[in-house]
Amino acid sequence: MKIITIFNYPDDENYNKLCLWWLNQTKKYAGDNPIHVWHEKDLPESLVVPGVIYTKKSRVVLPFAFPSDIDEKARHNIGFKLYNLCQEEEPYIFIDADAIPFHSFDQLIKASKDKPFICADHQQVPKHSALIPF
Repeated sequence: MKIITIFNYPDDENYNKLCLWWLNQTKKYAGDNPIHVWHEKDLPESLVVPGVIYTKKSRVVLPFAFPSDIDEKARHNIGFKLYNLCQEEEPYIFIDADAIPFHSFDQLIKASKDKPFICADHQQVPKHSALIPF
């Protein structure tokens, strides 16, 4: 099963370290599962590592206007992330680049055989998700 993430962060030292950490941890635990990194802009050379599949994707121009209170992050999540993930026809595991794996994906892959869709939310993070009602 393929593992997908998205690297659409600015070319910044700390963001690049985060992405490299994600890559190293995912490669450590992915086994034979291919790792796919999607991006909208060209990536810094430091984030291109052997054994990873990189794909440049586009953001869809949505056929409706967003309410004025919808921020750029939400627009990215809808127009880039959600749109492109919905185009996938093969099974996959999507892991945000700021969700660092610390063990094998075997249990998750096994569970996916019995479930049509699995997702895990995260805690409320100040200035990130605290404004979203749960």
